[in-house]
Amino acid sequence: MGQGDNLLPKDGIYRTILMVLVGSVVAGAILALTGESYFGNPAISQVGTGIVVICGGLYLFFRLLGRREARKERDRDEEG
Repeated sequence: MGQGDNLLPKDGIYRTILMVLVGSVVAGAILALTGESYFGNPAISQVGTGIVVICGGLYLFFRLLGRREARKERDRDEEG
């Protein structure tokens, strides 16, 4: 089995959470880049930047949490 085969647990909730967070980061980046020039409001750019920072941090947290859970599942499968 390759190293990249079991990076996430078999439970689909981790993948769903990660996909939602990636979508939020992309939406926040679009707001951050176009908020002031397109909408004419610098507050929208600041909100977009905040979304990117917060959702990016949550993405990293859930990614690490998922890897830890996948490692536990893999160890349980190897034992029994």
